[in-house]
Amino acid sequence: MGAIQMATNRPFQRLMNGGRRVPGLPSVALGYDWLAHFVGYGQNVESPARWYITSAALNRTRVPEVPRPRSTSRPSTPAASVGARGPKPSVGAVRSHAGRDGERGGVGREKCCGVVQLRKTPRVRPGDTPCCSRSFQAPALALRVMQHIMASVGCIRLMRRCEEIGMDQETLDLLRELTEAPGLPGHEQEVRQIVARRVEGLAEVSYDRMGNIVCKRTGDPAGPRVMLPGHMDEIGFVVNAITDEGYLRFTALGGWWDHVILAQRVTVHSRKGVYVGITGSKAPHVLTPEERQKFVKREEMFVDVGAKDKKEAAKRLGIRPGDPVVPICPFAQMQNKRLLLGKAFDDRVGVAMFIDSIRRLAGAKHPNTLYGVGTVQEEVGCRGAETAADAVQPDVCLVMEVGVASDTPGFPKEDKEKGTLGKGPQICFLDGGMIPNLKLRDFLVDLAEEKKIPYQISILTGGATDGRPIHIHGLGVPTVYIGVPTRYIHSHAGILHSDDYDNAIRLIVEAVKRLDARTVRTFYP
Repeated sequence: MGAIQMATNRPFQRLMNGGRRVPGLPSVALGYDWLAHFVGYGQNVESPARWYITSAALNRTRVPEVPRPRSTSRPSTPAASVGARGPKPSVGAVRSHAGRDGERGGVGREKCCGVVQLRKTPRVRPGDTPCCSRSFQAPALALRVMQHIMASVGCIRLMRRCEEIGMDQETLDLLRELTEAPGLPGHEQEVRQIVARRVEGLAEVSYDRMGNIVCKRTGDPAGPRVMLPGHMDEIGFVVNAITDEGYLRFTALGGWWDHVILAQRVTVHSRKGVYVGITGSKAPHVLTPEERQKFVKREEMFVDVGAKDKKEAAKRLGIRPGDPVVPICPFAQMQNKRLLLGKAFDDRVGVAMFIDSIRRLAGAKHPNTLYGVGTVQEEVGCRGAETAADAVQPDVCLVMEVGVASDTPGFPKEDKEKGTLGKGPQICFLDGGMIPNLKLRDFLVDLAEEKKIPYQISILTGGATDGRPIHIHGLGVPTVYIGVPTRYIHSHAGILHSDDYDNAIRLIVEAVKRLDARTVRTFYP
């Protein structure tokens, strides 16, 4: 009830396909709910009437009469409606017409005035003809214009709907699982298990003694070794002492700005369980004027897990020095579904990138052997990358990382173009630990421009990636760092744009397909 059914004719099909005729393409009945979902008109229409559109003038086809038993009663449903029995009318016959004697006949023939007929079926009465005054007649050109407008509006709504949906569900699930898993430096076991499960059947999995996971996918065994490292660890804390009152003192793992630590939720992972806590802080009501201006040092902070004293924290909860303290932030899509919020984007995004690259290359040929590597302890000195480079012996390396977004208040105006969300992945021209191989860098830039993949240029004076130890491994490894710009990294939560992630994957996959032995040799002096 309250449905609109529209059948597309061949001229309309040609209109929707850039003027090209589509042989054999059947007419399509569009339900009102489907149409309203994209076009958004008439959602509140309660009328039981159904509208049918016939374009005899555009179709220029004769629709044969369909014999029916004679009846004196008014037909309740059109012959062309969904589920009607008997031979299906040809393209263009999208409604039936009641003749003077109640017989149902074909409509949409050239002889019917050569105009478009729109009729509200409940008002069809015996005695009506296709050309009677009860029919609203519109020139064929008017219908063509109407179809074009509706198609345009529908495309706009469809694009808006796609924008709301964002990235594919499989990638969203991968990012959610990776980011919500705990994995401080030296405690990456849960992330490592996720990686092994996600590449099962796609790559050969091995491990080194540091805890790195190596996912090998062979394209050409005689081709170069292409390494895609992404570190599995995240920044966090470890317990270093328990006070007599049961509060936990902690030490940071990775680079923290102390301002962002206070009053944040965390989980403490002990040998007896996982406990929710919070980094405690004084209420502003009791702060002295001097304390309000004071910068709180990390050494003065503590975690409150609700223990009444040291004995309860240590004995009943099983907490001891060395236990990891992990930030809490559930993964979520924001009101703009392409903006993703979560913890540990640095660098679970990089881990997801090499998993996704392996997945998307599963059905493609690549002239090399690909190594997706989940490295450990990057946040405390890129330690895992050193042994991973020994295990892989790469000929070329593309580092999978996040980048620094510079589109928030506080950045100079000239930095906006280097890290704006939604403007593409970042190709790093300089960071605190590596000057990239210039020929490989230019290869990626040229490839992005050829494939029309948006990109941004990043230059960092501080910080480093796994590229630092890898690019100086052995005789040297041509290395470039590709990053997904992310806001608020090295805090409890970050924000990134799914388009930047998707375009980074596009660039990586296209690069891997072209990194044959001849191309890789051009990166050497």
